Amino acid sequence: MRILFILLALVAAASALSYGYGGYGGYGGYGGYGGYGKSYSCYGYRRCLVYPKKQIYCYNIHYKSSWCSYKYYEPVLHVYPGDDCGKDGWTEKTVADLQVEMENLLKEALLKISQKMTQYKLEFAAKLTENANSYKEMVKNKLTNYYAYYIECAKAEEEKERLRQERDDAIKKYNEEIDAKVTAATEKCAADILAKIKCITDYHAKLVENGVKCLEQRNTKISEYANALVEKCKGYVTKFTEYHMAILEQKKTYYRSSLDKVHGSPDWNKDCVDQVIKVYHDQEVAKINVLVIEYAKKLVVYKLKLISSYTCSYRCYMSNSKLRFYKRSYYSSCKRLGMLV
Repeated sequence: MRILFILLALVAAASALSYGYGGYGGYGGYGGYGGYGKSYSCYGYRRCLVYPKKQIYCYNIHYKSSWCSYKYYEPVLHVYPGDDCGKDGWTEKTVADLQVEMENLLKEALLKISQKMTQYKLEFAAKLTENANSYKEMVKNKLTNYYAYYIECAKAEEEKERLRQERDDAIKKYNEEIDAKVTAATEKCAADILAKIKCITDYHAKLVENGVKCLEQRNTKISEYANALVEKCKGYVTKFTEYHMAILEQKKTYYRSSLDKVHGSPDWNKDCVDQVIKVYHDQEVAKINVLVIEYAKKLVVYKLKLISSYTCSYRCYMSNSKLRFYKRSYYSSCKRLGMLV
């Protein structure tokens, strides 16, 4: 009978050891039996090591270096002003309107980029959850099989209930720990994506900043050029007027000298001569005013053409080679699941 008890103990120990799980987990148990007659009790202890594959916590964030380069945004960030500048119906836009337009175009581009990166995150989260659930199911089955033997061996109902509770607590603890790691990995993935999106957003802000700076400088240069042209036109009109007035004074002087030679005296019928010269002066001044107005109108036409040509020639490309970022195509991160004891 004593030999029979020893054999039963060895069989029980072998059964407990048979619940090992390949390279990912192992379950070991040692049991002994003692008592009198047909009554006996079983006892033992367990050790549970679980090693889920660390690869399930690895993810790739799809990241293109072109997302932080001007070439990628050429289709949306058009050169201002475009080829329609100077044509009928074209009007100059304000810097504020152009800034809003740039920001909206970049937001649309960022939305497409974010959708791509979010899709990779969702795929990773779904695969991670699937793998984690498979590990939880595997551990649940192993622990259930492991405790089934001890529950069956237990004589008292209280002992069976204690073993069931211990089994359920072990399963719950493992599930909570692996869920926490799944959550941590998912949050890490989301944080990495947000960091990449922030990098792109910062680049967009620099594009807008430099674009606005170029547009403001363009407006300043155009204003300075227009003011300089106005001053030049005023100078031309003044010189034009002075030139014709000088000719008029020469004509008046020549008229007086002619009368002086004919009549032999500069005071001959002076009041009448002065009156005639005054009438002549007023008539010539009226003619000069007409010429000045026509000349000023021509200058205005040419001035507007020059300003329009300068406006259309001064272009903002909204690009700066110093702002280009060089990033890896993929940003990888792996989180080791660790060992649950």
